[in-house]
Amino acid sequence: MTMGAMLRFKQQMGYEVTAVTKKESFTDNLTLLWCCVASACAREKIPFDLSPMEMADAITLEDLS
Repeated sequence: MTMGAMLRFKQQMGYEVTAVTKKESFTDNLTLLWCCVASACAREKIPFDLSPMEMADAITLEDLS
């Protein structure tokens, strides 16, 4: 996880990723996944233009298991 992913999480959610507890929500997890993908793409200079909602729409529960 990059520092950028943690900053993106704060911008999206309004609180630090370090504030997420063991009772984290599905929304926290999915948002963190989006932040990590967006930051990894930025680091590698790979275009990534999906919003968090667009990425969520493209992922099924089976994809996560």
